Amino acid sequence: MGNLASQPVGLTAQAADGAVSLSWQAPEDPAYQGVRICRGSGTAPGSPWEGMLLYEGSATACTDQQVTPGETYVYRAFAKNSWGDYQTSRCQVSCQVPVAKTLGQAEAGQTVRLAEDGTDQDYLVLAHGYPAAGRTLLLRRHAVSNTMFDSKVANEYNGSLLDQQCTALLGRLDQAIRPLVEAVEIAYTTGGSHTLSQIQRQVFCLSLTEAGLDTGASANREGQTIEILVQHPEWLVAESNGNPYSWWTRSPVLTDGTQAFAVDKEGQAELRMANRVTGVRPALTLPSDQVIVEEDGHLRPKEE
Repeated sequence: MGNLASQPVGLTAQAADGAVSLSWQAPEDPAYQGVRICRGSGTAPGSPWEGMLLYEGSATACTDQQVTPGETYVYRAFAKNSWGDYQTSRCQVSCQVPVAKTLGQAEAGQTVRLAEDGTDQDYLVLAHGYPAAGRTLLLRRHAVSNTMFDSKVANEYNGSLLDQQCTALLGRLDQAIRPLVEAVEIAYTTGGSHTLSQIQRQVFCLSLTEAGLDTGASANREGQTIEILVQHPEWLVAESNGNPYSWWTRSPVLTDGTQAFAVDKEGQAELRMANRVTGVRPALTLPSDQVIVEEDGHLRPKEE
């Protein structure tokens, strides 16, 4: 039996994405030949032969994938020398695995994050069960692009440049999230006759009604008012490249066929000619119980 090896240095444990990642550094000790990592629930293993054996070897990291959300685990390291003897001085760390929260459990107004072209972007949780049961409505926090409502100076949303810009966002979303963005039925006003109708869209602009902005008889009531936007009108103010920027709604002006409503830099309703370049702030829905909100707000599909 030789000298016992020094324990590893800087043992850490971090829970993320349904697993616990552990890391450590090997000590500057010639007697050190590796480490044995054992796991206990609530309390640390008392010896190298207690608890669940998680890892044994000479690496400096390992991952515990057999964890239960809400549980607290205690990991203990036992350094091994060339004779196979283990150091039993205390070298341990504890870690609680967070309980995964579904999107349906997120509060209205919470900021969540969706990856667009590989980069996370902020979205606001606006409402649950709207405009379709079992789905959560999200609004991009700031403008993704800018465009005319339509180059033909017409305020028909269906098939417009604005409609196309919203649809284009779908191809930029993370491939794992994209299939969960289903088409939902939204209220919209036709151009020309200005008849209140319905269309189905996966990605769309909010209506003036949904934004909580009242213009009297100048616009139809399209859908329901999103209460969180009434309570927090500051969230109607959006930016483009760091500067306040107006953004289109899908609502046409009823008095003619060439103007539509936007939300201006102060968060108020504004009449704009349909050929005026304005920001695009897309909205979409995701299934409330099939999407997980990670600790940093990132959204990912729920694992079956």
